Amino acid sequence: MGEFSDLLDRIDAECRRALARPPTDVPRGLEDLLTEGYLAALTGESRSRRLSERLETLAQNLDDEQAAIEARTLAREKRTVDQRVMVLRERLKELRARATDQRRSADDSSRVQPS
Repeated sequence: MGEFSDLLDRIDAECRRALARPPTDVPRGLEDLLTEGYLAALTGESRSRRLSERLETLAQNLDDEQAAIEARTLAREKRTVDQRVMVLRERLKELRARATDQRRSADDSSRVQPS
């Protein structure tokens, strides 16, 4: 949970900085942060798939009390993982959009020739 929260905090901070800095100033670490975020999202999606597979297996034995308990626990975990991935993907989309806007501004300003 802590790593996820830290990553979201860093993404949010970078989005705030992107709004405050000149549009031509694109930081080098931004791509690294995006890469780290997308890796975390993919890892979460993979975890969610594995939980789904386990839940499918448990669903065949819900008459067994232990299987039912495990299924409820895994269902909660899957819901949490899915929510985190959704939030992370939304934040990454916002950060990517800001980075793209800054790159466009930087490219446009580099093309402007002094009169």
